[in-house]
Amino acid sequence: MSVGRLDEARTALERALARAEVEGVAYVRGDVLLRLSMIATRTGDPVRGAELARAGLDMAEQLDLAQLTSALLHGCGLAALCLGQADVVRDCARRGMELSRKVGDRVYLLANESLLGSLELALGDVASAAARFKVLFDELSGAGRNMRTTVVYEGVDALIGVGDLDRAAAWLAASRSRSYDPVADALAARCRGALAAARGDAREALSELTQAIALQERMTLEPVPRGRTLLLIGSVHRRQRQRRAAREVLTEAMTQFAGAGAQLWLDRARDELARVSGRAPGGDTLTATEQRVADLVVRGLSNREIAAELFVTVRTVESTLTRIYSKLGVQSRAQLASRIRDGS
Repeated sequence: MSVGRLDEARTALERALARAEVEGVAYVRGDVLLRLSMIATRTGDPVRGAELARAGLDMAEQLDLAQLTSALLHGCGLAALCLGQADVVRDCARRGMELSRKVGDRVYLLANESLLGSLELALGDVASAAARFKVLFDELSGAGRNMRTTVVYEGVDALIGVGDLDRAAAWLAASRSRSYDPVADALAARCRGALAAARGDAREALSELTQAIALQERMTLEPVPRGRTLLLIGSVHRRQRQRRAAREVLTEAMTQFAGAGAQLWLDRARDELARVSGRAPGGDTLTATEQRVADLVVRGLSNREIAAELFVTVRTVESTLTRIYSKLGVQSRAQLASRIRDGS
């Protein structure tokens, strides 16, 4: 898993799960379900990832295994993050942090809090994400390679977003991989590309981002990291007024995000694509999430049914519908359905 060979890891873990079930070793079964969940989410099936993590979580809670419960809450939160279920991410992360503090588990305390930072980053709240990752960065000593990878490279993205380029460069330099670590190397190349783009060096940015794609292609495909790299490449092309190239790359980024159900990043890619043609995001253009809600309204689902379908709260559905009505100039579900069916 650490070096991106997720297909091989899945096969080995499935064997371990079968043995744990035969032998009735509950803790091992829960730990394996967590790792299978993370693989499913990373390879573009967060719905399956959520199912696996929830199965493990139910077992851990029944057996009152607090540390394992915190770990599986992280798995649930990771799947929810991919699916854009912000309320679920916050709930899982905060519950996980509370349990980790209770049992003195520092690793999943940091892991669950990092979920909140990644959520803020995906939502475009880079100021909050940067502030959170700065705190986490100072607490990384002894936290392990995987935790450092998440905090450092998500944190660098957030720092670039708030214009703290010198700190971002310092984090990258301090975290340079000294061993075989293709996952971290690909993330580092993406971050170096983002940093070069922020400094206005398009040639260096595209060189680093192309290297990131090449590194990602040596591992099991992870749609969201690949999509985020493509999103950056498309943004660089747009700023260079290379509109055709920008459209092609951003369309591929959207394909990666859509296939993985990554709604928040899909929204970001759609907004970037809208800028290519000179249109500001917003107006009467629905985001990916808004379009999904509108489509479910057309199918005749109630707000409660839509909430269940999308794993969000009824209040979230209601606020999304309010935005849809405002954008499309309609006042009822019937008018919305008619507008969507007409394609106008």
